[in-house]
Amino acid sequence: MDEARLPDAFSRALTQKLYKPPATIDCVGFEEYSPQLKHFLETSADLGTKVLLTHLVPFQNHPSSVSVIKASHPEEELVWAFDFARYHHLRFPGSRICIVVPDLVLKRNSVARLAKSYFKAGDYNISAPLPLSHYPLIEAAFLGLTLLKDEFEFKEFSQFLRSPFFSQTEEDKLFKAELEARMRSFVGLNLTLSHCRQLIERLNKKLMPLDAGPLLLQVNQLLSLSAQSFGAKKLSSDWAHIFIKVLEILGFAGGTLSASDNLLKAKWQEILDCYSKMSAILGPHTFKDALERLAVLRDSQTFLPPSSQTASVHILGLLEAVGIPFDAIWVTGLHSENWPGKHHPHPLIPLSLQKTHDLPHSTPSRELAVARRLTNRLKWGGKTVVFSYPSQIEEQICEVSPILANLERIEPLALSRHALSDHALSSHQSSAKIVGSDRLSSHQSSAKIVGADLPVGPLPPTPAMPTPTRLKGGAFTLKLQAACPFKAFATIRLQALALVLPTTAFRKTERGDLIHETLNKIWGSLKTQEALLKLNTLQLDTLVEQTIHSVLTKWQHSTRRFSSFYLALEHKRMVNLIKAFLVIEKARPAFEVVDQEYEETVLLASLAVKLRIDRIDRLSTGEEIIIDYKTGEAPISQWFGTRLLDPQLPLYAITRPNRPDAIAFAHISAKKLGFQGAVLSTSTPLLKGLYPIASLARFGAEANTLKQFEAWEESVKTLAEGFKTSYATLDPVKGETTCRACHLKPLCRIKTHPCKTI
Repeated sequence: MDEARLPDAFSRALTQKLYKPPATIDCVGFEEYSPQLKHFLETSADLGTKVLLTHLVPFQNHPSSVSVIKASHPEEELVWAFDFARYHHLRFPGSRICIVVPDLVLKRNSVARLAKSYFKAGDYNISAPLPLSHYPLIEAAFLGLTLLKDEFEFKEFSQFLRSPFFSQTEEDKLFKAELEARMRSFVGLNLTLSHCRQLIERLNKKLMPLDAGPLLLQVNQLLSLSAQSFGAKKLSSDWAHIFIKVLEILGFAGGTLSASDNLLKAKWQEILDCYSKMSAILGPHTFKDALERLAVLRDSQTFLPPSSQTASVHILGLLEAVGIPFDAIWVTGLHSENWPGKHHPHPLIPLSLQKTHDLPHSTPSRELAVARRLTNRLKWGGKTVVFSYPSQIEEQICEVSPILANLERIEPLALSRHALSDHALSSHQSSAKIVGSDRLSSHQSSAKIVGADLPVGPLPPTPAMPTPTRLKGGAFTLKLQAACPFKAFATIRLQALALVLPTTAFRKTERGDLIHETLNKIWGSLKTQEALLKLNTLQLDTLVEQTIHSVLTKWQHSTRRFSSFYLALEHKRMVNLIKAFLVIEKARPAFEVVDQEYEETVLLASLAVKLRIDRIDRLSTGEEIIIDYKTGEAPISQWFGTRLLDPQLPLYAITRPNRPDAIAFAHISAKKLGFQGAVLSTSTPLLKGLYPIASLARFGAEANTLKQFEAWEESVKTLAEGFKTSYATLDPVKGETTCRACHLKPLCRIKTHPCKTI
């Protein structure tokens, strides 16, 4: 017997005199009665039962202070409602406040974020239960089981590593965090448990002294369990036992849990118990089917965390709020398209029958009557009542609900949030109207951001680096210092590095490394332009294709995240690009490659800076050119000016014992092929695309080479001194353009810094 059939069964039992009718039935708080319930009550009354229909009396003995206010959009409407609630909560301790959100189930997440930013935990309750799948503990349980699939997504394994619901020591947490960050560079979008074990074993040495033992033990136990138990179809009771074993291995929910999470853990056990009892219905089935069945059970149930007994602010749906007395109520969303609600008769019940029994949503007149009745109950539900509506939802213009047309309309006032509170105070004391402002800017009316009270002035002094110190990052560190001192400090000193996203393709930086490694191998074999020119077409094609194949094979062996089809496409792309660049190399004046990957360490402001030069060419006339390969954007204009935005080649030039005759970028991309740079020792171009310093004045270059070297030396010294002394101010060189792709914005909080406007 289920709940839906119980009233009919009880009515039949009473009619057949199987049970003695109750003396009295008292129905309290019903807004309306279903046909089934009406039939039961009528049957009971015919048999002598006294049926009492008790309606809740209004909260007030006199008309409430009621007003209507218009907001510009739903988000602003919610913010005003929370401003209203916070004011009453702070100004009148112990008062009962209600925010009514008609579509609370749909908006629960955004409402919860607002509530968390306005009130302390325990000061508010939110109704509207969510499906179990929305709760992290239940999600963690499924993540643990997901690891036994033939293949799972990296993001699932990442969530498993970061989940707090699998018991672990502090050292385990550190290891998992480091492992997750490093794995992103080696994996594609999908993983297997065996692949995970290989990666853990591979990265374990790099993560010493952190210990991979506990995690590796869990993975090995799961692999063993999978090999023993996943060979055939099983009954749900058997799968449930395996699922319990898996979660025991992973230490699921073994630590200290909150009261809410303890209830969720019990819910999870109920789901497993229910699933295990379905063996006779489901029969033997696969692991994949077992997970799907379990997910159906999970999604069919909801959960609402226990309410705080001390809460004064209650966020409720429309029907929940009716009949409950409050001191102050704000009802949102009452525009004409939403209130009264639209009628939508049940498609499987005859319309005439729905009209006869006045079923919910059957006719427009019924919806209007219900809306009027509920509105009237809400008007009497508190000392102060505010109804609100948005004037626009996306592109749709909204008007106030006709049911509220006769209520006093409050015109929008250009008030700040504090003015709203002051106005509310005077209104509360005089039993008059409470209003809000319709002209508040989004900044004025936005909710309080957690952490906004933190100081945002200049950073406190940071200890300078000891001397002498090896500078991590080499020339790249000075490039960061030029772009923004804080970025250099955070990236190099604090190691605040961005997490890369797993991908099945080569990243931009990896493509640059591929081109660099390929050309390094080719010129390591050829040495001179003369050797290049001696190769016929077939020999050159063979050299290029074999070199690229060996480079790609090496990368595939190290990561194993690329498909053979993708590697074939990348091979073809690189062959075309390298061959096109070698055509340009053939057309140059005669040269030889005297060095590649040349390394040296120089001292700048007592910092030991390690430099690595991609390539050094010597022309037949004796001039030397330092070359740096570039597969992305690299304008030579960044070599000049007060902020040396790209100090790499200028740094190489000023620190070489024998200063080079030219510095150049070798652009190798589909957009740009060729050389671009500056000639430093003569006014004669040594190579197509290289220009004398004097001709680069439009970029901020000095009048001659001597002055340019002095300017570079001063700029490099300034950057090195700044990094050494921990000069870490927020000073992006190009404002918002510099910050656009920066991953440090949540850390530096540039938007709130008063000293810098972007």
